[in-house]
Amino acid sequence: MPEQIIFDGVCFSYGRKRVLNQLSFSVEAGERICLFGPSGCGKSTVLRLICGLEKPNAGKITVNAKQVRPVFQEDRLLPFLSVAENVAMFSDGEDPTEILTELGLAEVLNEPPKKLSGGMARRAALARSLAGNGDIYVLDEPFNGLDDANVERAIEQIDKRTAGKTVICVLHSLDDAKRLGCRIIHIE
Repeated sequence: MPEQIIFDGVCFSYGRKRVLNQLSFSVEAGERICLFGPSGCGKSTVLRLICGLEKPNAGKITVNAKQVRPVFQEDRLLPFLSVAENVAMFSDGEDPTEILTELGLAEVLNEPPKKLSGGMARRAALARSLAGNGDIYVLDEPFNGLDDANVERAIEQIDKRTAGKTVICVLHSLDDAKRLGCRIIHIE
């Protein structure tokens, strides 16, 4: 399979604080990757670089995709839209009801995001990413704030909706990474 994401000697700094130093790795199309490392090592920065939200100070990044579908650490739901409208906005015409129901959110479809608990908002953000058709799914701590039953629901939906697609994520649990079938990339 061709490489879909390539980091070649990537360096990145926030001001004087260097976060990434000569980071190199590649991800094949359809592969699932999980970034692991200590807090502050640059895992979320790698995801932001893949999404094009940051530019490296040095090195080269290649992302071969038409559509990158992110879930950020912050849920970033639009407060003036209902939960269903937030998901529909990015669903490529797909009805958001099915995925929201499968993630246990059927009862809040028409609610504004401010009425959601933290775990519900997290699942709504995940639904927004998974609805529609992306080439690469970038998931930054998608299970943060979820109980075991909802982590299981989320894993089922990721498996179902990203089959054959590239997934790169940041997780805090090696068990969850294994359940998703991820190859581990350690960042120091």
